[in-house]
Amino acid sequence: MKRFFFVMAIPWLVAGCGIYGMMHSEPNPTPSQISSANYGPPPDQYREKIQMWYQANLVNPVGLILEHGEPFQAWINIAKRPDAQFPGTYGTRVAYGWAVGGYMNAQNRFGGYSGRDRTYSFFENGQLIYTNWGQPAWEACKSR
Repeated sequence: MKRFFFVMAIPWLVAGCGIYGMMHSEPNPTPSQISSANYGPPPDQYREKIQMWYQANLVNPVGLILEHGEPFQAWINIAKRPDAQFPGTYGTRVAYGWAVGGYMNAQNRFGGYSGRDRTYSFFENGQLIYTNWGQPAWEACKSR
């Protein structure tokens, strides 16, 4: 009986993973879509917007050290979800806008610094819609 359930479960798992992959696949734009996309104007006051996001979302934002580069045109696959940082967003889509890379160092719960880490923030139409740090931050960014 256990063997029967195990054998019957395999096709269900395979089918479920396939359907999940189709529903959550992230489309990559073609080179012509990238070159003809509307990236909008560069974000103004981007340093302040990034600083405010980190201060609102870090455990101990008091000792935050941020270093930013200049904004550059980029695109990103966004798995949008309703959450505290970016409310009212759903689905998966490609967003075109401006990215800002840099480095951060923040204090952990014990007051010690966690170490200098890469950071990446993405703006669409002047609004901060995505922020991440660590290695995924640099892998997420696709510049023009």
